[in-house]
Amino acid sequence: MTVHVRFSESFPLRQCEWLLATVMSGCGIMAVGYPDQFARSQTLSALLRYADQPVWAWAMTVVGLVGWFALARNGGWKRSPAVRAGCAAARGVIWLQLFMALAKVDQPTWGLIFFPAFMTMEFINAYRAAGDAKAVSNRTA
Repeated sequence: MTVHVRFSESFPLRQCEWLLATVMSGCGIMAVGYPDQFARSQTLSALLRYADQPVWAWAMTVVGLVGWFALARNGGWKRSPAVRAGCAAARGVIWLQLFMALAKVDQPTWGLIFFPAFMTMEFINAYRAAGDAKAVSNRTA
């Protein structure tokens, strides 16, 4: 049995997920569109220690957009809460990696404030989505 919840009912409950998936997608799309962005920035160049810019760009874009798709399905597909949980956790790990890279740079940046906050909210989102996945699983078992 699949539980379908209307967008207007679920959006207020998941607006943080929508926002962070949008921010992650936007960061990824910007990194895809500006292939030398990391190399030109003292703070973003720290990320190149871990992976090349295209890896970061596509990881952020894919994780953000897949999260968007799962949110848009909004319970119309029984696996959407599990996908939401996985995407939120993946975004949380990416925010953590961004924070750790920026923490090693001598130049302070606002990312040192934003990224841990984003990471915390993503792990909260993952926990809530995992609870939704468990509830759906219990209803269909």
